[in-house]
Amino acid sequence: LCGWQGIMERFCVSPKGMNVLISGNIPPSAGLSSSSALVCAGALATLAFHTGKSFDEIDKVDFAELCAKVERYIGMEGGGMDQAVEVLAEEGSALRIDFGPLTFSRVALPENALFAVVHSGETLNKAATSQYNERVVECRLAAQVMAKACEIEDWKEIRTLKQLAERLQKSASEMLSVVDEILQSPVYTKDSALSLLGITDDEFSKIVLSANTQHMEVFKLYQRAGHVYAEADRVRRFHEACKTGDVKEMGRLMNDSHTSCRDLYECSCDKLDEVVEKCLRSGALGARLTGAGWGGCAVALFDKEQDLEVLFWSRPAAGIRLIEC
Repeated sequence: LCGWQGIMERFCVSPKGMNVLISGNIPPSAGLSSSSALVCAGALATLAFHTGKSFDEIDKVDFAELCAKVERYIGMEGGGMDQAVEVLAEEGSALRIDFGPLTFSRVALPENALFAVVHSGETLNKAATSQYNERVVECRLAAQVMAKACEIEDWKEIRTLKQLAERLQKSASEMLSVVDEILQSPVYTKDSALSLLGITDDEFSKIVLSANTQHMEVFKLYQRAGHVYAEADRVRRFHEACKTGDVKEMGRLMNDSHTSCRDLYECSCDKLDEVVEKCLRSGALGARLTGAGWGGCAVALFDKEQDLEVLFWSRPAAGIRLIEC
């Protein structure tokens, strides 16, 4: 319905009735972007049904951004990575996706790299809970506190940690020093945040919090900001490791990523941690949770030269498209 609504709003078309059959075998709440896939599929099907056209009517990047925007109608302040890869993927390669603006580049994975997807058995309906949005709020507050400390006059307009890095003209790795310098408290209370920003409780609710995070009273700004900037730098280094075919470095970065997700961003869970440990004991070079976290799947990296029992192989596929029957 989010995808349908997005097309209705974008193209101002009169709604027509549709008979829709949906089929799939991806487990729900598995961190594999099944919900975003439904939004993108719903949007493309609605576009084709109402206009008779698809990507000759709208640019793929524009379409991906539209799908990311309308999926937020369910109440989650999600990013746009899932929708971007579902729309822009090219057969045989991975994608590196960057935002502000949305850009993408093909990434050739090393021939000896095998990624295994393992379900933890734990699920969490992120749209029905507030954990995901709480992390978004903490990152937003961290960015605004640092922006105010750096004497950025329009700090209220800073909404993301990336925006702050761009305003300060610093790389992700350089921003870690800014985090260490400014966010020195392990936990910030709402009162301390109000004092640092010099705003009222009502302003805080409007500027920082979202609809389902109004209850928040404590914020781990150092941990969340540290994770985000370190993770952004790991993405850059993982890309470089792919270029050189260094699967051991790729595995090490995946391990560091999961440790950070578990300890700093706190979006893992016991069963996910257990799956990651089992993968490593079974010879994986690295493993980490995938998706929003708090359940779902882990992705583990193996060297194809290892003696492995593989249930089935799947190579990177192309993105969403219409198939005429």
